[in-house]
Amino acid sequence: CDVVLGADVVCWPRLVEPLLQTVRALLRGSADGVFYCGFVSRSQLTERLFFEKSERFGFVIREHTLESFLPDPVPEACRSNMELRVLELRLKNDARGARDVF
Repeated sequence: CDVVLGADVVCWPRLVEPLLQTVRALLRGSADGVFYCGFVSRSQLTERLFFEKSERFGFVIREHTLESFLPDPVPEACRSNMELRVLELRLKNDARGARDVF
């Protein structure tokens, strides 16, 4: 799989690890596979867990600014009271051979 898209998929702490296991399994066969994740932090615990577990699962995270892909001015339908973040996760080369445990 080359690209995995997810929006608002990081909500509950107990689901962070299964999400990352699934994404890693999908991206492992691709030399330059990427997971783009629309992320809104609703819980500091879940956010911290997501970033910590991502690193342990062998992902490198890059955050994109909204200005890099939304038009200016931002359409009303795209505005939110919550901070929207777009994360790009890629597997480090040495993580591609790691075994998945479900």
